[in-house]
Amino acid sequence: MSTVNSSTNLPFDPCNDYHALNNDWRRTDMEFYTSYSGFDDTLVEWSGWYRLYLQGKSAQIPESGWCWSFMTCGGYTPLLLGGSHPKPQDGIVTRDIYGSYGFVFDSSECNSYRSNPIQVKACPGDYYIYRLVKPVVSIPMPTYCAVVFEDTKYDPCYNYTALDQPWRATNATGLWICDSNFNWTGWYRLLYYGMSVRMPESCVDENRCGTYVSLWLNGSHPQKEDGIVTRAVCGDIGWGDCCFLRSTPIRVKACPGNYYVYEFVKPYFCNAAYCADVNTIDPNTTLNSTPTVAATNTSQNLTFDPCNVSSILDDYWRSVDDQINGYASGYDDTLLEWNGWYQLYIQGRRAQIPESEWCWSYMSCGGYTPLFLGGSHPRPQDGIVTREIYGTYRYVTDSSQCNSYRSNPIQVKACPGDYYVYKLVKPAVSIPMPTYCAVAYNTLSYDPCNNYTALDQPWRGTNETGMWICDSNFNRNGWYRLLYNGMSIRMPESCVKDSCGTYIPLWLNGSHPEIEDGIVTHRVCGNDGWDEDCCSYSAYPIRVKACPGNYYVYEFSRPIYCFASYCADVNTITPNSTLMSVTSDATPSINSTDTPGNMTYDPCNVYTVLDNEWRRPDSMFDSYSNYDDTLVKWSGWYRLYLQGRSAQIPESYSCVSFMSCGGYTALLLEGSHPHPQEGIVTRDIYGYVTDRRQCNTYRSNPIQVKACPGNYYVYKLVKPAVSLPIPTYCAVVLETLTYDPCNNYTSLDQPWRGTNDVAEFNCDDYFNWNGWYRLLYNGMSVRMPESCVDVFRCGTYITLWLNGSHPQEEDGIVTRGVCGNIGSGDCCYLRSTPIRVKACPGNYYVYEFVKPYFCAAYCAGSAAAALMSFKNLSSVLDPSLFSTTNATQKTMMSTVISAILPRATNQTLTTPVNFTMKHIGEIDRNGILSCVYWNDTQWVVDGCSLLQTNSSHSVCSCVHLSTFALIMQIDPLINDNSDPVIDVIGTIAVAIGLVFLSLALLTFVLCRRNPRVTNTARINLCISLLLAHLLFLLTQKFLTNRPTQQMVCAALAGILHFFFLSAFVWMFIDAAVLFIFMKNLTKIRSNKKAGFVWKLLVVVGYAIPLFVVGVSAGVVPGGYGSKSCWLEKSLLWSFLGPVCFILAANTILFICILIIIISTLTNMKSKSLKIKRPESEHRFIISVALKTMMQFIILGCSWILGFFTGDSKALEIIFLLLNSQQGTFIFLVYCVLNQEVSHHLL
Repeated sequence: MSTVNSSTNLPFDPCNDYHALNNDWRRTDMEFYTSYSGFDDTLVEWSGWYRLYLQGKSAQIPESGWCWSFMTCGGYTPLLLGGSHPKPQDGIVTRDIYGSYGFVFDSSECNSYRSNPIQVKACPGDYYIYRLVKPVVSIPMPTYCAVVFEDTKYDPCYNYTALDQPWRATNATGLWICDSNFNWTGWYRLLYYGMSVRMPESCVDENRCGTYVSLWLNGSHPQKEDGIVTRAVCGDIGWGDCCFLRSTPIRVKACPGNYYVYEFVKPYFCNAAYCADVNTIDPNTTLNSTPTVAATNTSQNLTFDPCNVSSILDDYWRSVDDQINGYASGYDDTLLEWNGWYQLYIQGRRAQIPESEWCWSYMSCGGYTPLFLGGSHPRPQDGIVTREIYGTYRYVTDSSQCNSYRSNPIQVKACPGDYYVYKLVKPAVSIPMPTYCAVAYNTLSYDPCNNYTALDQPWRGTNETGMWICDSNFNRNGWYRLLYNGMSIRMPESCVKDSCGTYIPLWLNGSHPEIEDGIVTHRVCGNDGWDEDCCSYSAYPIRVKACPGNYYVYEFSRPIYCFASYCADVNTITPNSTLMSVTSDATPSINSTDTPGNMTYDPCNVYTVLDNEWRRPDSMFDSYSNYDDTLVKWSGWYRLYLQGRSAQIPESYSCVSFMSCGGYTALLLEGSHPHPQEGIVTRDIYGYVTDRRQCNTYRSNPIQVKACPGNYYVYKLVKPAVSLPIPTYCAVVLETLTYDPCNNYTSLDQPWRGTNDVAEFNCDDYFNWNGWYRLLYNGMSVRMPESCVDVFRCGTYITLWLNGSHPQEEDGIVTRGVCGNIGSGDCCYLRSTPIRVKACPGNYYVYEFVKPYFCAAYCAGSAAAALMSFKNLSSVLDPSLFSTTNATQKTMMSTVISAILPRATNQTLTTPVNFTMKHIGEIDRNGILSCVYWNDTQWVVDGCSLLQTNSSHSVCSCVHLSTFALIMQIDPLINDNSDPVIDVIGTIAVAIGLVFLSLALLTFVLCRRNPRVTNTARINLCISLLLAHLLFLLTQKFLTNRPTQQMVCAALAGILHFFFLSAFVWMFIDAAVLFIFMKNLTKIRSNKKAGFVWKLLVVVGYAIPLFVVGVSAGVVPGGYGSKSCWLEKSLLWSFLGPVCFILAANTILFICILIIIISTLTNMKSKSLKIKRPESEHRFIISVALKTMMQFIILGCSWILGFFTGDSKALEIIFLLLNSQQGTFIFLVYCVLNQEVSHHLL
């Protein structure tokens, strides 16, 4: 930071000489989860004074009290002013800058980081200017925030919107309304059935105020003399902290007449709504807002014909296909002034209010409660009729919910010209956010039997499973005929589960029409397999027609939810009713192979341009639009473009996770592109699906390729195999650089990218990557790691590393794959887009980073440092020169190393550096390891610490560079004798565990016909534990150190090895089965067929341990039969290896199960609060928590404690008690606490 300015030493007035900073992304409402765009103010060159604007309006940096949950201001860490703004007479002042943690749950997190201070000045005209400086680079992606404070040019007490919505009351429950869907503008007055009410000033329980997160005013209401004040807004989610979530502050004013007005703004989380405190209702302060329905009109008392005198109501959001969480969900017809008759339109097309049979799942018609006509529309001769209006519950699972609410009736008249007019009135205010629905209708001018699109997609068959295709991504238009490999097929008329290439298969709820029926309308049902109701999802009704030739056509519409697809019933295939133009897979679409000899033209000069932006590989799976190249009429040669830039089909090695190229199956070129001299070549085409691991999941029809002068390619594209689900040819732009990136790059000095950085959640998919970048670490050159990086490093969860070595300078620009680790065991579980890399003079690298397709971050490895190892220096720098308070024996455990930074004078580091040292001797388990450095005359530990160690290596962390070593201290008084007290405790505990294992097995035998009590994994786990613990007592307590034949001891050790391994394998199987069971309880996915055949489980449960024991005996024949009838040290790997793997897997599965339980409990709590008493709910949660803790021990996760006991007798006793009682906890959870056992036995 440059010299501090003051009003006296500045030669100019910064109020007149400043830079305008107008970045809309600096707004405080740039949400953390969805909107932050990867901006970083540490990459900006700051100079001088700045005045902030937002879309041309004067703005200012908000003060730190302004922070709220999930704000980002365009980066990751929002920067706020630490203190109030100055007054004009204060001149130039200095203010601290604080950075807020991304998840703000309490006020302390508003000051999570402290950045460099800035200077501020208040200027005439009521604005501020700031001398902004570069924030501290150790702060993850910091950005200065900006907020607009506008002066109100009118008195809001007389210019407000009356908000009479009784569902906002603090006693209203059972709804999930989101105020974030409202288009808030201006000031509002809260009413309750016309009576004044105000916001609560204290905590409101969750599941109140018509929502889940209830918003209350964190501060008292002002007095009239206070004028307009700003107040914080808090949200309670039921986790004990009433201000767990913080919403944007709002402005409040007290008005004459004893009421208040609020400048409500959009909350940034859902489901949340502003509350109205029913305890503050003032019956004496009312607003005459309750409408009355005008006198009923009849044809006799009307002086005009409403068919000729009506208002046009054309609101796109009234459409029935506007779903509850859609693009427009915050409208409310109780806030409108209704007057007279109305004619409905949807974007210029005539529409009508749908009748109540039209209701289906998740519809909202722009509000929360869609309103339908209760009864049929009249005929022209009926004149003016009155119809009831019904409102449907937002989640429609049966027809009774279509009439959940009853509103005020309306009048309807049928008019000449086939349309209707309605005398609409204000709906009942007791209904939450009601809106009149509208559905567009049109009369066909053609016969759809002769004008349709052939939909030959075999993956729609009722026999197709294992895919997650969404018809909601299709751009439906017109009529469709279903085909199956060229043969006619129709939709199923009864329940379909787990098929049709999707999660929710859609079937026709009604019989197909006859030809004489013409066009009919039918409901469409969907089933997710989660319950027995085959119509748990009601989709948009469709029209169907029977055609001559024994086939049907359907007017498909876009389903409102994913994953759902229309089914094709394979039992209705009609072989004799085919479409002649359909090409089957057996007959590839290549009519003849082109060669220079049989062609009369050069395809490099005669081709069709194919420029489809959606063919990009970064057209992510989540947003794929269901384009399908099997529906395209391919003919001749094509040249690919992307937005006018020459492109090519990517080769199969470049497949990345979640790519779709606009469809579902991304088609890639197998093999390299040809050279110009090769002429026309034939290449296979492979299909890649995002939920598969192979880049060649499918094989399509081959194509021909030719390289052309000018560095581009042409392709003879053909129809892909129709057996592939929604295949599309991919396209990628590969540009030739016109500059040297070693001289034209952006420096990326972000220490949080270091492989030692933890506990952040940065996402590089929000960055606007453009060009080449050089990685730095506090100013030092650094490069991407070339091997696996653990999760929760590099300032993110999914760590991206370079899958390949860095190039040499002579290699020029190379392309390398990028892998992402998610902690699943496969370090390249996720594949990101390949990047280009170049080695530059000066020993650094530049990278052409691109946007990943998932939330992840590129890692930065270690800074370039010089390391020197001295093998014989330990004889000079003797370990005895390490001075300690205790008289211990000291041994050098590593070679002496020195670390320096070339061309650097400061050896003190802002972030610790880690050294991995190899042991030169065997570690004594009673020894103490110390990381030390040489301080002129002796070894000292200042600034160094031991991070982790194993039998062969130790990791030291130091905050400076020097000469280092690893020294072990041993107390000669320590012996290795066992503790008799622990031996007695262990024997008794194992015996008790055996008793309860026996009782559990007996219970399982008695209840063996009840699948809710027992299963294969649980029975075999008990058997293995029983035999393992029994044999353990025999060998360790009765045979240890007694004269026993070597063969007998070896045999017992092998059997003990087998049963313990078998027990761990069954623990893993039990964990996997439990995870699948818990996963099936959620609505994300469900598969009742998922499960394991018990015979296969038995084979797996005992074959794996038998194989490990057999291999161990073969590799190390003398490894069994130590003095304790156990494994020799050389064979311990055969036990610890599988056990460590299973413990890690079970811990991960347990964490996943725990997350599912918490999510399920949260949903249950929110949905059942109105029917459960608090005390019963409290007991239920305690019961689930206790069972969950017991399950942690049953799955063997507590065995992990064995790696940390060390010399701690307390931990050793806890380890013995927990793991010897697995049988006890099995008996408690699955027998004593299982109501099914009580019902069965009693």
